[in-house]
Amino acid sequence: MLVNPNTSKGRKAIQKWSDPERPDRHIVCYTFVTASLAYGDLMTLEDMRKALPIFIHDELPLNVYLHRGLGHHRKQVLLKALTLAGAVIVDRSTLAKVIIADPTQPSYENLVARYAHNNDIHVETPEWVWACIERKTYDHDPAVARVVGGRKPNTNRVEFTEEDDQHLAEYIGMRLPRPDMPGRTGNNLYRELCDREDIYPWATRHSWQSWRNRYKTRRIQIDALVTQFLAAHPQPTNGKGQYNIARTQSEVNPKKKRKAGDNDEGTAPAPVRRRTSEAKGVRRPPKSGRRASEAEVLRSASSGLEEDAETMMRKMLSQPDAANDEI
Repeated sequence: MLVNPNTSKGRKAIQKWSDPERPDRHIVCYTFVTASLAYGDLMTLEDMRKALPIFIHDELPLNVYLHRGLGHHRKQVLLKALTLAGAVIVDRSTLAKVIIADPTQPSYENLVARYAHNNDIHVETPEWVWACIERKTYDHDPAVARVVGGRKPNTNRVEFTEEDDQHLAEYIGMRLPRPDMPGRTGNNLYRELCDREDIYPWATRHSWQSWRNRYKTRRIQIDALVTQFLAAHPQPTNGKGQYNIARTQSEVNPKKKRKAGDNDEGTAPAPVRRRTSEAKGVRRPPKSGRRASEAEVLRSASSGLEEDAETMMRKMLSQPDAANDEI
């Protein structure tokens, strides 16, 4: 006889029909059928004594998918335990409400990430199955809140003191002594402060974000303390122990080209070189008429040569022959 041991009718049927004189009559949980079919063999009486419909969701058997990363042996053991406890094993993860996977396999984290935004599909481990069977209850552990920034719960705010400001000023004075050195309002300077508790044990009183905000909100006062500290404790000029960044803007890109028109204060701008034709006041012909102008120049030059040759001939004819004068 198949019954549901979780109901009052099922419990009454077990009490009524159980008879030691009838050892061939058995009253067992209805999961006997599904478990035998899934396992491929009849469940024994020893298996059925503890069988209860545990994995039930909305009054229906829970669909469970066994991931291939579990291996054949573990899958068979889990299949038997889950089906005896009321679950139905499906062959596709998209049909499942719960996916059982090995947490030591890389596929487990991939499954968790894939279904992290899904409210219906849960990724669990084999240990979760045994825990539910032991508790005789189907449930999931509540999601653990992710640790975020800010003050820890149930902790009081630690107020800043004058001593904290003095410590902070000394730290900035040693790491960034010159006021033109960038980085006093950055993040890494204060991260390094809180990371070196062995050197700055007082830094544990606040988070690195709090130290940074303290400097930003009281910059004038802390810069004044830095100046007083440096006056009493001059820092080495070689930069030893200072924050490892470019010291000034000129050191960031020392070969940066000057823009047109930029010049140092007090120096005269470089003279502008003009073309030879512009310096002599000679106008260059426009491009459109440049070829025509060049042709005119050639014609004028050739006509001038012709005039010079004619003049020379006239002079030679007008002079007396030197040989006749000698005779």
